[in-house]
Amino acid sequence: MNIENMKKLVGQLERLPDEKFDMSELITHRECGTVACIAGWASLLNGGPKRLRESRRGKNNYTAWNFAAKFLGIDPDGKETQDLFYGHWSHKPLFAVTRTEATAELKRLIAAAEASAGAVEGVGSEVGG
Repeated sequence: MNIENMKKLVGQLERLPDEKFDMSELITHRECGTVACIAGWASLLNGGPKRLRESRRGKNNYTAWNFAAKFLGIDPDGKETQDLFYGHWSHKPLFAVTRTEATAELKRLIAAAEASAGAVEGVGSEVGG
């Protein structure tokens, strides 16, 4: 997991007005501007629009999902990606998941990754000491 990029995504979501976040929309444009879900905003942070245009011209076979997963450092086909992007953690329909709930889930994942990284570092220092 790319913790730095996960934190960038959290910052992006925290700055958004609620109407710009919708877990049932990957990336769409409404009267209020661009609206997207976790994967959509992560894709946009990773240069998604330009790459998606290139993909449509046959230069690569990436999708917004792939751009988002790559940016976040997670396997596009993995269970954690499906759980995150489909909102399985919320136990709610996608349209009912709020920006605040999504941000809290991302922060939970970041904390777990940081704790795991700390535990791994601790094991190495115990062996050497």
